[in-house]
Amino acid sequence: MNESGVGGYFVQLVNNVPRPSAAYSWYHDRGATLAANFETEVDRGVRLISQNPLRRPKFDHQRRRFIVRKSPYSIIYELHGEEVVVLAVAHGKRRPHYWQERSST
Repeated sequence: MNESGVGGYFVQLVNNVPRPSAAYSWYHDRGATLAANFETEVDRGVRLISQNPLRRPKFDHQRRRFIVRKSPYSIIYELHGEEVVVLAVAHGKRRPHYWQERSST
């Protein structure tokens, strides 16, 4: 997941948001194919967000969430003009709001 201009919106990762390495490791321990599928779905999510970031509803006053297919993870992001700022790739149940203090502003 890199900074990207795919789809007309620029996607920026805030605070060097890493790939969800613990999740990737968990999937990899269960099989390389599972890990690759997870990575593909996260990349797909970033691509779809960049193409139409307003499609996903707000779940708090300014942030939006894209639910990653086939996993309990979501991509949390904000939209600022033509820029999409990814705050986290977060598990829906484990520490679900650890990223709330992050902001692109």
